[in-house]
Amino acid sequence: MEENETVFIDMGTVTGIAGHWVLVVQGKVIASSEDAGEMFRLAENYPEEDTYVTKILYPGASFY
Repeated sequence: MEENETVFIDMGTVTGIAGHWVLVVQGKVIASSEDAGEMFRLAENYPEEDTYVTKILYPGASFY
């Protein structure tokens, strides 16, 4: 991803993973965990340009 590139994925209504870290690959949530390190380790198995790790703050949250 280029330094100035912004990525937006609307998660809609999120249930059951508020406060969790998620691994997103090609716009789809692949895994979630309360442990960020676990998601970053798992992310190493996917192409960098298509993979994001972020935290879901609350239901209906969108993230960049």
